[in-house]
Amino acid sequence: MSAAPRSISIATPDNLALHAVIWPNPGNPTCLLLHGFGHECRIWDPLAVALQGEFEIVALDFRGHGRSDWD
Repeated sequence: MSAAPRSISIATPDNLALHAVIWPNPGNPTCLLLHGFGHECRIWDPLAVALQGEFEIVALDFRGHGRSDWD
């Protein structure tokens, strides 16, 4: 059974907090998922679940999207 996703906050050098969701799978390669214009990281939930058996998935909210800080 795959581990549940968890939210993390990543501090930037300019004191902003970027939000990301990780679907853990330690020991496997990491796959970084980046959303397009107008979306947020949770757009990747179905794909992340499908890929989690082979990868550790990280989906990032860009600045000003989802739960990431605005500039």
